[in-house]
Amino acid sequence: MDLTNILNKCLNLCKIENCQNNYKINGLCYKHINKRTKKKCKIEECNTYAIIKNLCYKHGGRVKRKKCKIEECNTYAISKKVCYKHGGRIKRKKCEKEDCNKDVISKNLCYEHGEKKKCEKEDCNKDVKSKKFCYEHGEKNERKKCKIEDCNTYAIIKNLCYKHGGIIERKKCKIEDCNTYAIIKNVCYKHGGIIKKKKCKMEDCNTNAVKNKLCYKHGGKRYNTKRNI
Repeated sequence: MDLTNILNKCLNLCKIENCQNNYKINGLCYKHINKRTKKKCKIEECNTYAIIKNLCYKHGGRVKRKKCKIEECNTYAISKKVCYKHGGRIKRKKCEKEDCNKDVISKNLCYEHGEKKKCEKEDCNKDVKSKKFCYEHGEKNERKKCKIEDCNTYAIIKNLCYKHGGIIERKKCKIEDCNTYAIIKNVCYKHGGIIKKKKCKMEDCNTNAVKNKLCYKHGGKRYNTKRNI
């Protein structure tokens, strides 16, 4: 035995040279098994693999399926030599409950009569969604509500809802008599708090640059929509 074959066996590698895949059967990896074991179509100048009778799919090597025994019906049979239209359906178990013709899902019962877990809250017959509780009594209602009496909205900050002052604090513009929110340097959009964008490098052009320091008008397009013909 060559040293390469011994090393390949020790490392579980394919015995084909320059192949570092792990072998599956007879010292060959998945790729080289298919190349060696699969026969090709017997038709000349056809390199596709054979399926039946040494023929590929194109040249007639197809798996034969029986058709429906009813006259003038070309659909394939499913059971008892009959297609789906003429009653050839796969049999499925029915629910064990009386007067129930629905298909079984688990434990010989259908979806309605199966063992569904109910909510652990008293006087609640709804199905469990998560953590042994239904949707109404689950994590949704673990959120704190507003501390103001007769208010059922959820609290945001300091146990207060949006209506009663539980608003996320945002700084306002430092200019007097201006109630708009600040963007940059404690100034709003009107008073100069604008995010700076580079301008087009062409003279006398104040539009914002898009690409290569050029605006859309002067060729700074983001995507090249033209196709090479």
